[in-house]
Amino acid sequence: MGPEKLAATAATAPIAWAQRLGYLLEHGGLGEKASGLKAHVRQHARQWAALLPAASRSRARRDEGWKLYVNADVKAEL
Repeated sequence: MGPEKLAATAATAPIAWAQRLGYLLEHGGLGEKASGLKAHVRQHARQWAALLPAASRSRARRDEGWKLYVNADVKAEL
């Protein structure tokens, strides 16, 4: 799925899903696919979301581009 179609599909889901997916794509080496999502998030995200909603945000770092509290370590497995 291309970046434009991914962004169009994201418009049908909660914005926090787009924030998390975009962050994961970008940090998984697929940043070109995340470009449309990033534009969508910048335009529509009003609140910060947590990468892992059930985990504490107290020590989370903030990813400004995705308006995301990064409160979990993510490792790509190939």
